[in-house]
Amino acid sequence: MRNHSPFYCLIPGSFRPPHQGHYEMISHYQSLASKVRGKVIVLVSNPSKKNERLTGSGQVITPQFAKDKLHEMFGDSIEVRISEQSPVRDCYEFGSEITEGTVMFGCANKDKDIERFKTIEKYYNQKYPNVNVKVEPVDVKTNISASSLRKIM
Repeated sequence: MRNHSPFYCLIPGSFRPPHQGHYEMISHYQSLASKVRGKVIVLVSNPSKKNERLTGSGQVITPQFAKDKLHEMFGDSIEVRISEQSPVRDCYEFGSEITEGTVMFGCANKDKDIERFKTIEKYYNQKYPNVNVKVEPVDVKTNISASSLRKIM
């Protein structure tokens, strides 16, 4: 990564609620971005009614709740956006916001998170040829899931 080229790290997900695994992942990308004066952008999904996340007591965990909690965790060192369509779709379209640089797409090295980005390099090469693409999954150490946290909330 060149220090004079813009660097962005995009991390899509629902983040409802944000938990230790999310913290580890975002911290990893934040560390990488800080070395090159880059920017971390977390993209929070805005689900339809049928895909809402509920606490054990039945309260809806809203995208705004996730955004507020992420800001409590990281302050202004990251940008948090609530996606209008889907966070992964926003990752694919992010190239339209910049003219050059490197975009790293963040995900955990679990389940099939990396599958979201299997065609992103080809997509960017065709649509945004002046933008370099990297997909770098993170090994998250915690085994606490958002589902587990929602049950006890």
